[in-house]
Amino acid sequence: MTTTPSPENYPDLQKTTFTDLEYELKTPLNLIIGFSAALGEGTFLAENKEYIHKTIRSNTALLFNMIDEIQELFLLDTKRAHLNLQAANINELCKDAISTFTLFKTYDIQVLFHPEYDSFYIQTDSEYLKKVISHLLSNAFKFSAKGTVVVSYEIKDQFVRFSVTDDGPGIPADKLELIFDRYIKLNPKQKGLGLGLPISKEIINRLGGSIYIDNEYNNGCRCIFTHPVNITL
Repeated sequence: MTTTPSPENYPDLQKTTFTDLEYELKTPLNLIIGFSAALGEGTFLAENKEYIHKTIRSNTALLFNMIDEIQELFLLDTKRAHLNLQAANINELCKDAISTFTLFKTYDIQVLFHPEYDSFYIQTDSEYLKKVISHLLSNAFKFSAKGTVVVSYEIKDQFVRFSVTDDGPGIPADKLELIFDRYIKLNPKQKGLGLGLPISKEIINRLGGSIYIDNEYNNGCRCIFTHPVNITL
């Protein structure tokens, strides 16, 4: 008989409690309020103005992202997230998701796309599929200060096998079973709620696929998810 691994067995992992959740949400909010007040009162050095603006923008984006993740998980849990299935070109979907990350000029990371075909259509919910790819890219960027991230897919047995591969530090083998749990963070100092992978898992399950970490890949982290070519709900 197998037992589900418990976060209590991994003291170096952080499982977010309500108090942690409150802290994660209030931290960027307090920074936004504090720096906005400084701008209003003019209590800053002129050379710090751009830094203040950048801090407000980045923390506003972080706060909105966390709120969106909580809302998304709620909709998925309560079955209020409806799938809008249509034929979609997965090459274009992947390119759209990747283009979002070209805006992050502070990262010294190259994103490559390796499709099996020049064009391939499947039945899917385009927005949800792009969210999964975006979450996996975001996760790869968090743990890769520089290097290369590769997005690819191949067709096998009426399923599309997507993968997002980075050359970061990878995930310890004894923690692979926990990373899709909610509010789990491998690095407690990392900003965010630890919901990207759990949300991705919920979406992929609803789309009829599966998601996992390739435990045979040793040069970083490779996250794989499958998606049926034709969905039968």
